[in-house]
Amino acid sequence: MLKKLFFAVLFFSVSVLVSLFCLLFLTGNNTSLLKSSLYTLFLLLTLSLMAALYKKRHPEKRSRWRILRDARQNAEPKEWCRGARMFRRRYSRRRGNSWYLVAGDRASCEAVMTEMSLMPSFAEMTAKTRRGQWVFFPRVVFWFLPLCQCLPGGKEETCWRRFLRRRRLPVASGILLCVPVPLLQGEVSVLRQTLKQWQQMLSLIPGYRRGVLPVHLVISGCEAIPGFSPWTQALCPEARAQALGGGLSVGGGSGEQEGITAFFDDLAGRVAASLPGCWPARADDHLAGTLLALPQHLRALSAPVSVALSLPGAVPAENCRSLWLVSGYVLPFTDGTTRQCFLQALTEQHLPGSGPPPVCWHPAALTAVYALGVAVAVSACMVRPLLCRNMAGRPPDAVVSQLLRTERAQSAGKGWQYGVFYPLLKIQQAQGERALLTLLQAEPGTARQARLRQYQARFQQAAPEVQRDMILALARSIHVWQSMRADLPLADLLALPALPAELRAGDLPLVVTPRLQVAVQNAWSHRYPAQAAQHIAELQDTLVRLLDSDPQLTWLLAPVPGVAPVSATQVGFPLALSVPVPGVWTQAGQQQVAAWLSQIRPALGTERHSAVLQDFLHRRVGLQQDAWFRLMLSMTTYHFDAGDRPDWRRHLDAIVRHQGWATRFAQRVTQELQAVPDNRASPWLKTLRQLSREPLPADGRLYRVRMQIARWLKLPVKEVAGGRMTPEQRTVWKDWQADLQAVALMVRREPLSGLRLTEGVFGVQGTAASPFTPLFSRFEQFRQTWPSSPSSDAVWQLYLSEARFLLADGLFQAACELQQAWQTKVLWVNQSAGVKDRADFVRRAIPGFLQGSAAPYLRGQSGFMTPLEAQGYSLPFTREFLHFVNNVLRPEDLLPEVASERQVRQESRQIQLQAAHDRLSRTPVVTQVTSLPATVPAGGTVLPTGTRLALLCDDDTMILSSLNFRETMAMVWRPGGCQAVELTVRFPGFDALVRYEGDRAWPDFLQDFARGEHLYPAADFDTGQGELAQAGIRSVLVRYRISGSGKVQDTWQAWSATAVPDGESLPASGNNGEYGDGLPSLPAVIAQCPWNKQEKELQ
Repeated sequence: MLKKLFFAVLFFSVSVLVSLFCLLFLTGNNTSLLKSSLYTLFLLLTLSLMAALYKKRHPEKRSRWRILRDARQNAEPKEWCRGARMFRRRYSRRRGNSWYLVAGDRASCEAVMTEMSLMPSFAEMTAKTRRGQWVFFPRVVFWFLPLCQCLPGGKEETCWRRFLRRRRLPVASGILLCVPVPLLQGEVSVLRQTLKQWQQMLSLIPGYRRGVLPVHLVISGCEAIPGFSPWTQALCPEARAQALGGGLSVGGGSGEQEGITAFFDDLAGRVAASLPGCWPARADDHLAGTLLALPQHLRALSAPVSVALSLPGAVPAENCRSLWLVSGYVLPFTDGTTRQCFLQALTEQHLPGSGPPPVCWHPAALTAVYALGVAVAVSACMVRPLLCRNMAGRPPDAVVSQLLRTERAQSAGKGWQYGVFYPLLKIQQAQGERALLTLLQAEPGTARQARLRQYQARFQQAAPEVQRDMILALARSIHVWQSMRADLPLADLLALPALPAELRAGDLPLVVTPRLQVAVQNAWSHRYPAQAAQHIAELQDTLVRLLDSDPQLTWLLAPVPGVAPVSATQVGFPLALSVPVPGVWTQAGQQQVAAWLSQIRPALGTERHSAVLQDFLHRRVGLQQDAWFRLMLSMTTYHFDAGDRPDWRRHLDAIVRHQGWATRFAQRVTQELQAVPDNRASPWLKTLRQLSREPLPADGRLYRVRMQIARWLKLPVKEVAGGRMTPEQRTVWKDWQADLQAVALMVRREPLSGLRLTEGVFGVQGTAASPFTPLFSRFEQFRQTWPSSPSSDAVWQLYLSEARFLLADGLFQAACELQQAWQTKVLWVNQSAGVKDRADFVRRAIPGFLQGSAAPYLRGQSGFMTPLEAQGYSLPFTREFLHFVNNVLRPEDLLPEVASERQVRQESRQIQLQAAHDRLSRTPVVTQVTSLPATVPAGGTVLPTGTRLALLCDDDTMILSSLNFRETMAMVWRPGGCQAVELTVRFPGFDALVRYEGDRAWPDFLQDFARGEHLYPAADFDTGQGELAQAGIRSVLVRYRISGSGKVQDTWQAWSATAVPDGESLPASGNNGEYGDGLPSLPAVIAQCPWNKQEKELQ
């Protein structure tokens, strides 16, 4: 019954401890008490069910447990169990009770047991058993176990070990080791072998090996000592009941033998002193001699006892507490009573008086106990400064400081230092968070949703840069809330950005510090985890709505702070273009965008996705390439004319050094777009990468071998679209670069040889060969070796633009030389000649000039002389010169002809010109004009508020008004049908008007805005000059983006060329070729020379 009760209490205690541990663990993880209890109960039920299923699934395991149980019963017989229960029931509660283990020789143990069984005992349990016998006395209990029953090795030793491990009694008070006298008097080798076997068995007894159990030596079978039996028979009953022996006080070393010798000398002296009082009455000589020799025989036992105690591994001398002598048999007396020799006093006085053995701790156990005590003390000293009383009554800032100290102590793996006091820190942290929550005003979920809607409405009305900041602030706030949910330390939360007011969970009525604000929000997320999770979900939904509200992602593609756009001049182009690459598409801009996306994407979580953002991520690489491609197109399509003013010499030097804008652009693009993988690169980008890479060693030989094998096997040969050029392509490419460098050197070193360099570029027969002709032909040869694609063609146009730049420079130099030849050979001679000589000079000089210096640059087509073109460039003849050549002065007019024939031809020519002129007058030309904001560059007291552009035509007036916003309108112009253009710049309180008049008003206006902007000095305005002067405005910058201006200029030139100048009339029919005073005037400028124009402007 007690056993069942004990196990029930034990199981209940273990269950309670496990439950408390689980409750503390789960409660520390912010789990409610009810949930923690349910989790604990579920854990216990699961363990019980697993144990039951295991026993049912593995019946062989049950058989193993049964075998162990049977072995235990075999090792602990019923007699042992009965004796143990009696000892626990009647002796364990009494003070001074002890029990001894009697072991040793079998015969000696049986002799001692037999003598003790004849004594008056407490209980009748003297039956012989297989394992031993209990003998109970009022104050002491003995259990006899002969060591010969447990031999080492085999099953017996195994059972002996199990028996000793599963003892059910306290540690024995000592061991009575029975040593027979014949063993001591025999051979020393036999004594040593016997004691060695006993030592092996005794070492298994708990406490013996550690030296805790005292050992009492009992020398039995003393009747083998000569004279001992007659002496004991001669003693009186009272003396025979006294114990023969005493305590031993021996030490280690030489003192051990001396102590044993002194003990036996004292014992022999006591026996010799007792002989006169117990001398037999009729003792013969033999008995007398035997009695007198008894003390000497007792002294002789000291030697074998010393040998037994000095054996290695034997009983330690310090553990031998006493030594006693007993007889080995019981003699019946005449009165019918038995006599116990020297056992009664030992059993009743000496052994009970010795008491239980002193509790001696093992040094390692003592060290562990002391270390544990010191650790607890140190933990208490360390945790004491971290604890404080009345957290709820402390100021909020002090509570936050205490929480920081507590978390700092728990972080970095230092929680183990506080040992058993660690839960106190958790409890204090929970108390501090509850104290902080008293500052937070509770609000319904609808209030948070209203703030989020207000946040979204403010986002819709903000500028793109502000929208980006709001989205990033929302993403950072979600990250902060997620960190709070993940139990991030408060010190790390304070290092994160602060939460905006619209994105908080509640409102604090008091003016608090940002640190306290974060601590309160953190406490709220720990206290109400479900509401915190719902708030995070609402923030994520708001983020998705903000991202999807702008399909173009204007907020993400807005100008990046600190990253400037890349213009054409930054990559070496001679002139600034209006199509720069936004900074967001540069490498630095993309790194910043990637940093922003790394904040936004984790904030969305795994369950929410933005379709707009996913589409942008899919198109991001393509959009970046398109931005750079547009800049490349703008450079390739640009047409250099005489009005441009680049630093020609500097760019010529760059081309000579192979650092032209095409090479620099390829290097810049390769660097900026190096993150674009090859499988997603556009064809033009792959081409640029291939052109900018160096050849591999022995690449040509390997390629030729591979191509030869492919031809032998008749395999299809694929074009090289990989990472590098073939050897043939590399050779042609280097040849073209060498030709380009050579031509650049010619143009740079010979600035006045434009006619010689460019006269053969148009392919006119009879002209010298031009170096530009093989340059363009070699490039075309190189281009044919590459696969063709629309985007790759732009790359070739980019590299070809450098050669065209050189051609334009040579043509401009040729124009200057041609203009100089016109002045020196025609104009100056004509001015110095008389009237008749002048006519004769015109007849001779004009055909010579046209068929000489100007012949390689002009061609006759449909009765007109037009400039020849090569690669889209021609020598920049003036409109006056072309009009003079085509309409005023024909070479055949200078030949002597009949007047009537000349009159007919002139009339026919006039009819053709008039028809062409009328046809062009009826042709409308549409121009798209987009207004841009006007400004005052030099500053002033007022700024323009808008512009007004009016095109005044015969049938209609088209007006484009703008309040400094982008407005677009299609302007329709007809040659000769629109006589004026009015540009009005509006200021607060007054307007400034600029007026273009005449048939060429609209072409002149477009020419002024060819660059997209024009700077008007204040003096150029027809009205408002006084107001501008009062406002301190010296000039006004007006911007218009115009498309289609080239068609207007071409139409105007053609219309002007077909118009007959005012005052021009056919010569009289009687004119015999004599012009007289009616000789037409020669144009002063026949070709535009940009350098002369610059020199004139500088003057």
